[in-house]
Amino acid sequence: MKKSILFILCMVLSVWMLNAQEYYLHTHRNGNITFEKKISEIDSIWFLNNSAVFTHNSGLQTIQFVNIDSVTFSAYSTVPTYDIYIVYNGNSVTVTNPLASTGVTITDSMAHVNVVATAGISDITYHVSGTTTDGCLNITFGIIGGTIIGTAPSGMYSNPTASACTQHLLKYTHASNNAVQLIRNSDNEVILTFHVPTISGGGGWPGGGGSSSAIMTFSSPEFVQGTYTLKYGGTISGGTGWHNYYTGATYTGGSSKTVTVSSAITVSVN
Repeated sequence: MKKSILFILCMVLSVWMLNAQEYYLHTHRNGNITFEKKISEIDSIWFLNNSAVFTHNSGLQTIQFVNIDSVTFSAYSTVPTYDIYIVYNGNSVTVTNPLASTGVTITDSMAHVNVVATAGISDITYHVSGTTTDGCLNITFGIIGGTIIGTAPSGMYSNPTASACTQHLLKYTHASNNAVQLIRNSDNEVILTFHVPTISGGGGWPGGGGSSSAIMTFSSPEFVQGTYTLKYGGTISGGTGWHNYYTGATYTGGSSKTVTVSSAITVSVN
């Protein structure tokens, strides 16, 4: 049915190109615009293996039929919501990438997915779902603002690209099931209180097998050059918690170490 609809849209596309008014083609999924292109920049639309292939002035955009809810035309460009979908299914993966021609490159080999994001877009959302028996996901990205807290088994960690970052990153390893607090020494201000959950790879992911080896990453505009005291292995009480992130809490016990942030983007703490 979708193939028939897209065939009809191709015919409509040819008619609209005769109009002096410039139009844009949009594909949609779950209410999001996943692909946008001027009609005058689209050379052809063809179908291969249950997918629609858009040939345009910047290259090719392939979208599986199951990832197209609808196709619309507009006389105006709209700002897409930059949602990228990566769906694992055993040793294969389905990728919907609306930014393929604007700075996000995704390659896949036997469910081993590599993402390189150099688009400079601050609101890209990655939707990762499904299961895999021997797959992995590596993302090369930059941090340009905001507060970020991430946790993952050590085998699933992705380093940001230093040249694409504008603020510093704390990388703390062996953090599974560990209460952490970071204090800026210059003014004794607490900038992070977080309880890292128990993390294991499992499910066929690298670092699996119930390993307790985990990595926590943290970045914030407040994490600037200077020295910090990192507390770990203690207890968090009181305050307000949201998904293991706490404000106004009391931290007691545990050990501590000094973290120095200089010109390096990534600070590693073992």
